Amino acid sequence: MDYNGGKIVPKDFNTTDQENCCSGMPLLGLLGEVDISRLTGREREVLHLLGVASSNMRIAHRLGISERTVKKHVANILEKLGLSSRLEAALVAIVQHDLVCLQ
Repeated sequence: MDYNGGKIVPKDFNTTDQENCCSGMPLLGLLGEVDISRLTGREREVLHLLGVASSNMRIAHRLGISERTVKKHVANILEKLGLSSRLEAALVAIVQHDLVCLQ
């Protein structure tokens, strides 16, 4: 590890690695613009649990529903929000935590 400009980086880390590593950062800004108002209350609950890395089985147990229903909710969330993976959904839950967790 080297100390480089206030950052600790591996010795074999080069500028190409840095460019590739940081190229996805604008995605976080875009995820903050996703309109979650189209989600039902139950879909928001599922989205919140995705944001804390819960598995489908754990979500099903926590909400008292079947795993198949959880999978359907996840699919609906992805479709409504225009996302391509549950990871993106989890990031939306984190970036928009205050909106997802409205009580």
